[in-house]
Amino acid sequence: MAPDGALVCPRHFEEVESVRQPCEPNRFAAGTRSLKVLGFVSTRTLSKNVLTLLKPTILEGDFKMIKEEQPHKYHVLARGVILTDNHLLVAHCIGMDNTFLPGGHVEFHESIRTSLYREINEELGLISEVGPYIGAVEAEHEDEGTYHQEINHIFITKLENADYRKNPESKESHLEFYWIPINEMDRHNLLPQPMRKIIENYINDVEGPFFESTFEEV
Repeated sequence: MAPDGALVCPRHFEEVESVRQPCEPNRFAAGTRSLKVLGFVSTRTLSKNVLTLLKPTILEGDFKMIKEEQPHKYHVLARGVILTDNHLLVAHCIGMDNTFLPGGHVEFHESIRTSLYREINEELGLISEVGPYIGAVEAEHEDEGTYHQEINHIFITKLENADYRKNPESKESHLEFYWIPINEMDRHNLLPQPMRKIIENYINDVEGPFFESTFEEV
């Protein structure tokens, strides 16, 4: 299970390494001790070599990761908040236990808005209208020994012929898309977790844009 950073759809990591990685979208733990990351508590066991690297700081009660000792990647993502009749469109990577907003990686030589438009068209085969920018969420996660850090840029987005009574058809076999009542983001485990607060702020007419993070402030 992924923590409250981007959930991770492993298949997306197989695409162009420097540009398109997670389906978004987090696990850190050592031995049987739990480490809280991005709002989740994970008890995933690290490999012996990684555990050896972490042992000195764990014994001192300091859970800082020695990230330079493992591969790491940074992701810039564009996400669309698509609303209709108090319902929110979410994406689900089949086999995972969380949902996330439609969208994906920003590619070189294109703007963030263009990236979101393209991603929605690739995922759903539909035309969208990318509207106001409402904020950003930064998050981190680890997957199969690689550390991932990401920034999600969030836009209110309109979808052609949106109808919450009919789920749009996915154009990608590992993804499905469906509408959820806006008050069920927790039930459907929308990640990263701070995304829920940004959407709630927007719905409640709280003045933005907003910035949220799964990192602890220093």
